[in-house]
Amino acid sequence: GGLMQRQGLTAVMVAGYDDSPTVLVPWRLIDKAEDAAAMAREIAAVRRPSMTSTHTGAAVTFALRQLDAAPCTADRQIIDLVTDGEGDDPARLARAREDAIAQDVRINVLAVNTPLGRGDPAAWARDHAATPAGFVMQADGWAEFARALQRKIAFEVSGVNPR
Repeated sequence: GGLMQRQGLTAVMVAGYDDSPTVLVPWRLIDKAEDAAAMAREIAAVRRPSMTSTHTGAAVTFALRQLDAAPCTADRQIIDLVTDGEGDDPARLARAREDAIAQDVRINVLAVNTPLGRGDPAAWARDHAATPAGFVMQADGWAEFARALQRKIAFEVSGVNPR
């Protein structure tokens, strides 16, 4: 997904990725609590991708294109990546990450420890996905995911880096 901020206004879109990235919720402008609540309801109603693979490079490339199509010019641009392990396309992710750095786009990662994940997803995310200005947070399984995502978004919206 993508997040852009400008003087108290936040633009958010949500994408899912599996074999190919897809917009799940198109860009929405969030200016007040009611906007955020409506967006949360829309996200909750979305059918998620099957999550059979982890194409983080394709996801970041797709998110960069979506930021270019955002409905406003932003003070900050953030790609919010959620993954449970190493990506299946490391060379593409390295190029996309470098593109994000060059465009001053921050990549923050929520790494989810799951039985299906490979290795330590948080360590992998720090080394390969998050940009130098970004951060990595960890959730211990999908049961903790919602709470960890809420914390992560709170840090992103406030502009505070939890490192």
